[in-house]
Amino acid sequence: MTYKSGGVTYRREYFASHPDQVIVVRLSADKPASITGSIQLTDRHHGKVAIEGNTVSSQGKLDDRFYFTSATISSDIAIGTPEQIAKSPRSFAGNNMKYESQMRVIADGGTLTAGAEGELKVANANSVVILLAAGTDYLADFSKHWRGDDPHAKVTQQIDAAAKRSYDELLSRHLADYQTLFNRLQLDLGKTDPRKTRCRCTNESRTTGRIRTIPNWSR
Repeated sequence: MTYKSGGVTYRREYFASHPDQVIVVRLSADKPASITGSIQLTDRHHGKVAIEGNTVSSQGKLDDRFYFTSATISSDIAIGTPEQIAKSPRSFAGNNMKYESQMRVIADGGTLTAGAEGELKVANANSVVILLAAGTDYLADFSKHWRGDDPHAKVTQQIDAAAKRSYDELLSRHLADYQTLFNRLQLDLGKTDPRKTRCRCTNESRTTGRIRTIPNWSR
């Protein structure tokens, strides 16, 4: 997306890369030193948040301290006392699963400083790339009680590997991976007769466009 503020055009780009196993965000502007703000990694499950250089990490375990605050599917999760947990409207199936996420902020120009509670502050940067990797110790293997290795090593490897690639390379790899699947199907319903007036072909064009869109929605 793009928008203008104070005579500067800002651009935000986002994608989730399967080949690099990271979410990628780029914030840029058409004038230098225009990116200033703060970026924060928060943890809904009250895990331990730490900052080391330009990386913020969050680690935790979904243990029996947690409970659902309501019976709805969108209920909040909170750490509670034994009494609160006992009165919870439904049990929390955390199963002691370990999890970890890491966010790395790469600024082009300007300054990057650590704030409080998982916050990194960017000032006067030309652009910023944000990488996010995450994982758990879940393993689809009943014989091992559904648990595998601690996620720290793998998440660290993923974020380190992605950080060695430029934004353009990350995007190129993402598009190549995505398009090998998406471009296997093409739906061609022909073109509207250009000799028709705009008024007469409006309904036809809209219907054709919707039909072309439906297969993309379904996949």
